[in-house]
Amino acid sequence: MLQRFNRIVNVRTLKFLTSSPSNNHGILPPRPINGNLNIPMDDHINENNKFTILPGYYKNIKIYSFPELNPKIVEAPTLLNILDKIDPSLNDDILKEIEEPNKKISPMYCSPRLMTIRRKKMNKFKRRKRYDRDYHKYQKHHRQKKIKAERKFRQQMALLIKEMNEFDPLQFVSKTIETAKYEWTSSVAPSGRKKYPHWSQLMTLEEIYGIEKNNYIDKRYGYPTTEDAQQLEQMIDKYLKEYKKKK
Repeated sequence: MLQRFNRIVNVRTLKFLTSSPSNNHGILPPRPINGNLNIPMDDHINENNKFTILPGYYKNIKIYSFPELNPKIVEAPTLLNILDKIDPSLNDDILKEIEEPNKKISPMYCSPRLMTIRRKKMNKFKRRKRYDRDYHKYQKHHRQKKIKAERKFRQQMALLIKEMNEFDPLQFVSKTIETAKYEWTSSVAPSGRKKYPHWSQLMTLEEIYGIEKNNYIDKRYGYPTTEDAQQLEQMIDKYLKEYKKKK
């Protein structure tokens, strides 16, 4: 029974050593060798005070890591290394003056197009969500709209059929002939608006220009003579001097 217990303990120890994170390849770590610690044996060892010969007691004692396949040398730090890390007075940066922090707050710029795209996406998402929520409500509205349009169409068709049934061709023709024979001599137009006579109904061109009535057409008519041309030039110069915008 005791042998079986020792065998189980040895197997569990091997499994623990092979499954360690530093050695996960299933290989046992090297056995520690006493010669790894180069301890000078000049002084006499006192058996009653064995803790005086610890590895950190001597300077620059090489300590090998364990349990790795390739042991690394770990050296104890010296006093100067400790002072370099702790004492800030040994650094050169302490002599430099500490600058004041920049209190100027730089504004954040954003393109308006990005904001527009974001707003459009949110509106699209909300619109779809609202449509899914009120789907049956929208369907009911569309049904009522179609029913209303169908009723209006049926009413219009009923009026057209009624007008077609009541149509009298003889009455339509007689009314059209009476309208064509009627002479509009009143001061009111057929549309009901007050009618004003055109100037051509009151005067002729000959009376306007003071010439005799004749069928001859003069192509030179309307062009100014030499005297009228000089007078027109003077009038043009006077107008330009009085009303032209000066630069």
